[in-house]
Amino acid sequence: MKLTSLLIAQLAYPGMPTVLVDTWATKLGAVCEDADINTPQRLSHFLAQVTHESGGFKYMVEIWGPTPAQVRYEGRLDLGNTELGDGFRYRGRGPMMLTGRGNFRIVGQRIGYPLEQQPELASQIGVGSLVACDYWNAKRLNALADLGGLTMVPAITRIVNGGLNNLDDRQRRYRLAAKALGLA
Repeated sequence: MKLTSLLIAQLAYPGMPTVLVDTWATKLGAVCEDADINTPQRLSHFLAQVTHESGGFKYMVEIWGPTPAQVRYEGRLDLGNTELGDGFRYRGRGPMMLTGRGNFRIVGQRIGYPLEQQPELASQIGVGSLVACDYWNAKRLNALADLGGLTMVPAITRIVNGGLNNLDDRQRRYRLAAKALGLA
């Protein structure tokens, strides 16, 4: 299943330059294919999550307030944040908004990039695409996506986000992708 520029444009932020649309389609499409995120159902679920997390590929670095939730990133051992400043340094990056020193270390080792030393690499389209697909597969989300359509969005959202934040937008994005990919 090929990820097209037309589909990316439908899910991207309004006014995304064509060159960026095409770059996302090419780079993310190749990585998705390699990661077996290659059926209409899998792609619809994956795209619903990454386009929500990134604001339609607009934000490759988490917007930092800091909010009360972001302040709590400091010292979160479950995220591997062990040093002062880790919360900010390892804030969400890439289309899946990978968060936490430990996650940057583990994912970086799996994909062959020094993400713990250079977290900004995850903000690049190519590396960010690898990060997102690696995270998706590490959490075995293809198996959940294969179980069904819109009804599986909450379960996948809980794994990606840790809760059901903005479930309505994720469901809307799922419906858009599913329709474009011939599921609806």
